Amino acid sequence: MLVAAATLVVTACTTQIDDATVGAGVGTITTTTPAATARPAGTSPTTSTSVAPEPEPADLPQVIIGISGTAANRAPSGTALVRYDRATGEQVELVTASDLAALAPVGPLGATETTMAGVSDGEPLITGADLSPDGERIAVTVVWTTQGRTLATLVMVDAIGGSPGQVLSPPMAVEASPVSGGTPTFSHDGSKLATVGATLSIWSLDSGQVTTTDIFTPYGAPSLAWSPDGTSLSWGNHFERTMTPTSSVGRFADPARPSTLTVGDPREGTGLWWGADGELREPAGPARAVDTDATSAWVLGRHGATTEDGGVGYQYFWWPSGGDGSDAAPLAEFPPGFYALSW
Repeated sequence: MLVAAATLVVTACTTQIDDATVGAGVGTITTTTPAATARPAGTSPTTSTSVAPEPEPADLPQVIIGISGTAANRAPSGTALVRYDRATGEQVELVTASDLAALAPVGPLGATETTMAGVSDGEPLITGADLSPDGERIAVTVVWTTQGRTLATLVMVDAIGGSPGQVLSPPMAVEASPVSGGTPTFSHDGSKLATVGATLSIWSLDSGQVTTTDIFTPYGAPSLAWSPDGTSLSWGNHFERTMTPTSSVGRFADPARPSTLTVGDPREGTGLWWGADGELREPAGPARAVDTDATSAWVLGRHGATTEDGGVGYQYFWWPSGGDGSDAAPLAEFPPGFYALSW
């Protein structure tokens, strides 16, 4: 379910950003500069020894979906959707944002007028993508501006079929938040999809119907996540620069009826995930969860930082869903230039 700028591993002088604020483009920034180490005159510099990355488990997902291109408003977004096989190194560009925007007329079956900062005229951007649990479909959200109006659409594309990137269903109008553009997230059984704009919406993929809730999510929902049994949803909140980021949890009285979703008290922090045991967990380290695999066994996490040239860089990590992320290991084998990842 979802990044890296041209420089994936940020070293030397970097500016660290709480990932919960990267999408919102706000937050507290702390600059860290490595201290110089003095050495006695006449001695040679110490040769640094690199630490070998931790071996990845055999069942860690190998196929990832990435968004490449440029970022808007420091939110993960780009101009092309790419499928990458980490085992073979095969990289396939599936479709571009311009291709998908061209298919979407304004209307319920197409695109709806919305708001999102940082979108230039004539520059469609893919702002969210999620791989279905069976690995066959990708839900994609696209935002673009034309004649002073910002439009957004949701499209299903083929991930592995005879025509990868082929559109599988008509584009559907979807809300986009001011900064995130609407992030689609499949339920673990693949029957439903959640998206966020000004409000939270639940799509039934069997009937094609959408239930737009009255749950207010004006800045999008980082770490939008389904519980393994599909009875609950969690999403991050970040409204104002001075507010502490929190996460909300909603539970369906009847999972077959999205309108029965009720929201409990918020929890402090973002980047939460559901373990295979159905427990909602929060990270102990700086990386924030952005996705779990189809079995809810592994978490894909992200940590954001500005690079020396002022761009936005991301590092990706993995850890067991039953842990707290304190043992997160860097994700190996994915190409540079991705602004968003999903597995």
